[in-house]
Amino acid sequence: MMIKLRFLLILFIFTLSCSDKNGEQLGYTLINVHNLKDDGNKLIEMVSEYELIPLQYAGAESLVSMIIKTEITSQNIYLLCSRSNGSKYLLIFDIEGDFRRKIEEISSDELISSKVKYFALDNDGQLIILDDKNNLLFLDENYDYHMHTSLPFKFDTFYKNGEHFLSYANLHAFDLQPDSLFFNLMVVNEHFELENKYMPFEINVGETRYHNRIHGNIQPNLNGFLFTEFLNDTIYEVDEQSMMPKYVYNFGKDRVDKEGFENVHISPFSPILVEKFKWGLNSPIETEKYLFAHYWDKKTPKGILYNKTNNTTAVHNPMNLLEDQDIIPWPKIHRDGYFYGYFTEGDFGGMDIDRIINYPKTSSVKQIYEHIQANANPVFVKYKINN
Repeated sequence: MMIKLRFLLILFIFTLSCSDKNGEQLGYTLINVHNLKDDGNKLIEMVSEYELIPLQYAGAESLVSMIIKTEITSQNIYLLCSRSNGSKYLLIFDIEGDFRRKIEEISSDELISSKVKYFALDNDGQLIILDDKNNLLFLDENYDYHMHTSLPFKFDTFYKNGEHFLSYANLHAFDLQPDSLFFNLMVVNEHFELENKYMPFEINVGETRYHNRIHGNIQPNLNGFLFTEFLNDTIYEVDEQSMMPKYVYNFGKDRVDKEGFENVHISPFSPILVEKFKWGLNSPIETEKYLFAHYWDKKTPKGILYNKTNNTTAVHNPMNLLEDQDIIPWPKIHRDGYFYGYFTEGDFGGMDIDRIINYPKTSSVKQIYEHIQANANPVFVKYKINN
């Protein structure tokens, strides 16, 4: 059952700053973050309406492990989940949160059993699966095998926007790897012909290259894709023609200087990151008025909301909202005019449970907590931001 709560006052704790547009002379917008201080100010309401969408499953256990990708259409919610051993599976719920199907392996007469690695949807909502054998599998409306294509080079993840696919490749590459090109990003057309490639790298003979990324660092936008790297301060706009910086975040002295760590392998949540730096810029979501992004300030997650209309920036600290009785999550995706985020069981680890239980029935936090306690599955929140 979908619980609908509309036109409630949702208060966020933000810190405000003006952003510098000098970067636009170079073709990008510079967004200042380094000088922001959390003074506890509360903004006016930003959310005009929202709905809680509890994910429902008849079984006794949670279906959902770590969510690494979300996609939403007018009919379905798609979640790509990863277990602790790295194996992945796709869950499909209808738009009201009722469970429909789990896809982990796909078999057919033409294809020996393949395991799910990643997924995307085409313009018509057809489900496309990247398997562990470097094939793209196209499923029919019943999520059964329809056809497949063997890819010309190694995909680690892929994204669909219009007629083009953006491949993020080479997380793990070695000097004589035969099935790949040594670029991080590659764009192919609908016939899987290579149209462009970005971010080249080299590997010395006899060596192996391990690369890291953060899930959500590529998101479609109106002109192609937005891309970030976890040791970078820049959001790039990527299409089949070019890759250009669009937004640069000024982290000041807390910026990671990659040139100072040329011979050091730094992975997400490395001690040096959580002790000294702002890092992990990812999950860019752009609308006509706003740009959302996420990063870590040492080991604290932060959200950045940039208002393109009035050139201001708000930094959101989710830890400051744990005692509020009505909150919404930072968005994971924006579709058809709505933002979507979710709460999981782990999000309640730092909250005062006794206080939540005593909230009124109208409290969104209480309703989310009660659902998760009863069903152990996440609750999605669909919402609109005031213009």
